[in-house]
Parts: sequence; structure tokens; C-alpha cells
Amino acid sequence: MRQMWLRANLMKLNLECRYLAALLLDKFALKHDIVARDADLYSAATLLVAAKMREVDTKTPFVSEVKRFDSKIFFLTIKATIWSFKDLKEKEIVISDFFDWNLCFYTYFDYLEHFTNIGIL
Repeated sequence: MRQMWLRANLMKLNLECRYLAALLLDKFALKHDIVARDADLYSAATLLVAAKMREVDTKTPFVSEVKRFDSKIFFLTIKATIWSFKDLKEKEIVISDFFDWNLCFYTYFDYLEHFTNIGIL
């Protein structure tokens, strides 16, 4: 989870995207046994899926950018992650299939926006 937040900071993703990625990873991990060596790959895939759902089109990262940011995280955490673009795309499809391609989950930010619009907050 820590590396997902580091990766999101390097990609300059907004908080709404980060919370959605954490929610997707938590829901996915409840039903699947994730091997420790694949945990970082799944966190990168959920972050990529969340960015595609919540970010503005100009800020949505490409798979190559995720891998480039991962090399920076290697120097910050001293943990080597060796996976290819194909692996990342496969995990992204596995996660999307698990949720039946329905990735519109409500987060705290949706409620915050709603209450702000009606004048409660």
C-alpha cells in the first residue's frame, strides 16, 4: 500500500483517485489470495484502473509511465519490482473482470461533493 501512495505522489494523481485505487485493491484482495511478490503489481494495476476512472484525460497515465515511475520508487524503497507491460495489462484486465467492468464505486469524495452542492457543508 505504501508503494501505491508513493507511485500516486510521483504521478501527481488526486486524492479521489488514490482512495478509489485503495478501495479497489481492498475489495479485490478480500476475495483473492495475492502472493507477496505480486502485491506491487496489483497495486500498480488498481492505481492505473482508478486513474482511468477518475482523472482528467490529460492526467491519465500510460502503462509506460507507470513503469517509469516504478524505477523511481525502486530508489526510494530499495525494493526491486520486476514486471513487464504485459503483466500490468493482464492484471488490469483481471481486476476489471472481477468487478464485471463496473468500476464506479462511491468514495467519500462523492458524498463530500454532494453535500457541498446542497449547502450542508
